[in-house]
Amino acid sequence: MHEAFDAQTDDGAVEIVDNVGIAPRVPVQAGDTIHVRGEMVHDAGRPPVVHWTHHDPQGKHAAGFIQLRGRVYA
Repeated sequence: MHEAFDAQTDDGAVEIVDNVGIAPRVPVQAGDTIHVRGEMVHDAGRPPVVHWTHHDPQGKHAAGFIQLRGRVYA
């Protein structure tokens, strides 16, 4: 299962997609400031998507995270 939400960066809008089967849901709300590490994918005509915002249980992919109000969701 995945959750997805839109975020605004200094460079424009992105969609954050997080695997909640691996990491807990992030209780993000409009106006929140978040810090994200993940993999950005560009698709022509759409805002970029950031995924891999969690750890990799198999340890083969660089770990990502979402940080909200001091808590790290990974």
